[in-house]
This record gives sequence, structure tokens and C-alpha cells, in this order.
Amino acid sequence: MIKRVLLDLDGVLVDMISGFCKHHGLVYNETPHDPDKQEDQALYSLSSYFGKTRSELWDPLGYDFWLNLEPYP
Repeated sequence: MIKRVLLDLDGVLVDMISGFCKHHGLVYNETPHDPDKQEDQALYSLSSYFGKTRSELWDPLGYDFWLNLEPYP
């Protein structure tokens, strides 16, 4: 019997990046990028991309942040 189902929400079912940027007052440039190029690898680490520590970006995000993310169509 299945007792628990875990869903990957961020970037799959909900728009985590827009909510993240709105919460922190940041702008994310959604230009196409190549993960194999050194200069584009920072796009896969939000702390590197925005020049902040992981704690500065992730610690303020509480239950309400995740609860109120906009779902994808």
C-alpha cells in the first residue's frame, strides 16, 4: 500500500523561478544557454547566478513560499 507520494514541484509542476525572483526582487534572464559552456554553468546554480550565498537565497523561503507558487498550465 502506498502511504506517501512525493512530487517534484519546482520547475516541473510550478514556476519556482518566477516566485523565487519575485520573493527576492531579482530578475532572471531566460535566454537559451548551453550547459556545456563554462559561462552558462552559473545558470544552473541560482546562488552563483545572482551572486549571493545559498543561505541568503534559500533560508528565507518558508512554507508559504512553496504553497503559493504559480502552477504551470
